[in-house]
Formats: sequence, C-alpha cells, structure tokens
Amino acid sequence: MKSRERVLRALEFDHPDRVPRDLWTLPWAEIHHPKELAAIREDFPVDIINSPVTYSNPPKTEGDPHLKGTFVDEWGCEFLNLQDGVIGEVKRPIVEDWQSA
Repeated sequence: MKSRERVLRALEFDHPDRVPRDLWTLPWAEIHHPKELAAIREDFPVDIINSPVTYSNPPKTEGDPHLKGTFVDEWGCEFLNLQDGVIGEVKRPIVEDWQSA
C-alpha cells in the first residue's frame, strides 16, 4: 500500500495495512547521529510529508530556534537555547502569570 492510500484509509478508519507514520526529529539528531538516523529512516520510511511553507509577509522572529543563544518567536516569547540542534526553554513568556491573562 502506498503512503497516500495508507493515510486516506487511516483518516476514513478503513483498515490501512499499518498506521501511517512520520518521524519528527530535531537537528541535534542529524548533527550527532546522522548514520543511525539514516538507518531508522531507511527501515521506517515516513508516510506523511509537509508542503513547503511560504508567507507573503513572514512572521517577525529574532534568532534561530535551533542554535545556541536567544530566539524570540512571532508571539514575542523569548527562548534560551544552551546547545545547537534543540529547541530552547521559554525564559520570557508573553503571559507572565494567569492574573495578567
């Protein structure tokens, strides 16, 4: 069964040959374990792909979410990342506490 049919059958509860799968990895895995990750992808190919995202007006962000340092997302949340390849920890959320929400 091809991926497209597998996904459609799963969405329709129509008994696909197996559950469709996707493998979400962070760049850290590619940096530190490229051979192992390639082997996993070879043994367990993905069924779900993402289309490219194109914005006419890209969201305003600062920094890179996967590089060491500070990243500010499009909502204004500030993340601190201590190592390359992972997603940082929120240090300055847009909602400081529930009272201000």
